[in-house]
Amino acid sequence: MKGKIGHASTSRGLTLVELMVALVIGLVISIGVFEVFSATRVSYQLDEGLARAQENGRFAMEFLTQDIRHAGHLGCRRSPKIFNNLNSPGDLLYPVTGVIAFEYSYAPTGPGTTYNAATVTPNNSTTALNWTPALNLDYVKPDGALPGSDVIAVQRLSATTMPLKDPFVDKDTVYVQPEYVDGTRDKVAPGDILMLSDCREAAIFQVTDVDTSTGALSHAAGAGTPGNRCGAWEQNVTGSSNASGSACTELFASPQAQVEIGRLETVVFYVAKDPTSGQPTLFRNVFNASMTPGPGQALVEGVENLQVLYGIDNGLSQDGIPDIYVSADNVTNPAQIVSVKIGVLVHGINSAGTDNDTTVDTEVYNVAGTNIDPTPDDKLRRRVFSTTIQLRNRSF
Repeated sequence: MKGKIGHASTSRGLTLVELMVALVIGLVISIGVFEVFSATRVSYQLDEGLARAQENGRFAMEFLTQDIRHAGHLGCRRSPKIFNNLNSPGDLLYPVTGVIAFEYSYAPTGPGTTYNAATVTPNNSTTALNWTPALNLDYVKPDGALPGSDVIAVQRLSATTMPLKDPFVDKDTVYVQPEYVDGTRDKVAPGDILMLSDCREAAIFQVTDVDTSTGALSHAAGAGTPGNRCGAWEQNVTGSSNASGSACTELFASPQAQVEIGRLETVVFYVAKDPTSGQPTLFRNVFNASMTPGPGQALVEGVENLQVLYGIDNGLSQDGIPDIYVSADNVTNPAQIVSVKIGVLVHGINSAGTDNDTTVDTEVYNVAGTNIDPTPDDKLRRRVFSTTIQLRNRSF
């Protein structure tokens, strides 16, 4: 019996040289893929940083423009005759000036100056004298505002006005619909500063008592802060006066004509470091005399600096056109402010909140005339946004 003849195997393994060549080729391909991924990631990071800066800048300008444009809004007429019934007519909040301005002055800011952030600790400040005029710290509670940035406050009638009800107004009471004082609507509380207007004239007063069943609002003298100088508005009556002997007969009390009543509010914009994110942020704070000043509302993160210039109409013609733009410390009469020039410096923030550029930013940025040198030099993408806002509620 013949034996079987075996056949040589045709399968072969890899030699060491072939294995090394394969590893080298794989490594080259991996490096290429990594380089493509890295370049794509850097490009995405750059684009995201720029997009965030653009987006945040647009939001910041929108918020600022919307409120500042309505500075001095007092209802249905731009400049009604206003009777101030408050005890402190010289108070910053009342009578309404429309705009209250604060210029950072500890280190020079303003047109033609250079602000180097390295000269000031980059934390919120509660030193009122670092601003000119001295900053009202109620505006920036509880942590203060970032050094180098201006603060602007605008006064206006609240967008939410209330209808009156019969008998409308008598000598010591104003009557609104009860739903506005019983907590179911925009509740009026004792201490609120309100303005009553019929488009021809207006009265500013402080609510001292509220009847939730009838909607009756009292404005007695000698109660509240700043309080009312007159408890009774009596036209053509001799002898109606406050403790200083100032007659209150000029305050109107015609019942049916009053068409608007609402809160006088102060809206404040400032830049501060957000205690949660640690990012410089544009804040907004809204309050009335009865409101306990609290922390502002964080609007837009990445806003590093806010610079404001004020257009002053100081010409003889009083045509509502600014003759000069000045910083807040050079505003002598807020009633002459007819426009506001705003500049903000914004940096991009990516999803991780880290650097979003490949090179160190060593630029100096012109923000509404002030040269801002951000410090420390970092790898953030920055943009400057600016606009000029015409105040609608000025008449001459």
